[in-house]
Amino acid sequence: MNGTKLNGVHGQRANLIVIRVTIKRRTKDVRSQVRWTFLSELKMSLQRTTVYLCGILLLLWDANAQCTNGTTSYDPTTSDPHYFNLCQNCQQTRVNCPPLTLYVQGVTTATKTDCDNAYGGCSTTRAGCVPCKYFPWLGTQGSIIAPACKKSGPLAPYCDPSYYWFCPTIYGKAELRQCPPGSGFTTYKTTGCTIWWQWNQPGPSSP
Repeated sequence: MNGTKLNGVHGQRANLIVIRVTIKRRTKDVRSQVRWTFLSELKMSLQRTTVYLCGILLLLWDANAQCTNGTTSYDPTTSDPHYFNLCQNCQQTRVNCPPLTLYVQGVTTATKTDCDNAYGGCSTTRAGCVPCKYFPWLGTQGSIIAPACKKSGPLAPYCDPSYYWFCPTIYGKAELRQCPPGSGFTTYKTTGCTIWWQWNQPGPSSP
């Protein structure tokens, strides 16, 4: 009798052990499945991100792949004559002209008008960074020598057109003053500091 009861108790314990083992296995399987699903989704997300970034890089490469190695051009992002773009390894690199020189875009007679509408330093006879006296000024030529003050107010551009000569009084001594960032001094059509997009150009231009 007692043996039968013991066998019954042992049997129940064995069943409980089997149930616990089964639950643990199922819990482990669920955790594994969740972990696998998470890793799979993470992998797919990384793959999509990689494809997206590669697409952007290809677009940037295509945009820069238009240039020919060794060629130069004005910087279309600012039209600032202090800088130019140099094509290296089929990519545009922004370069600063030496002090007191300005970049001249060499063009043909047929393309000069289009260049003039976009940039203030186009020439059919010169190209590259040139001393300010060789730059194709449309108004008063820039100079490192202070002009005579025949009137008061802003008078003429300095050799670096980011600066200009200002006469505080008639027959006084000209002072050097600076234009706001992103602009240069001109006496063509108007006298004063003008944004580079419209500086030294026959007609207004916009970025």
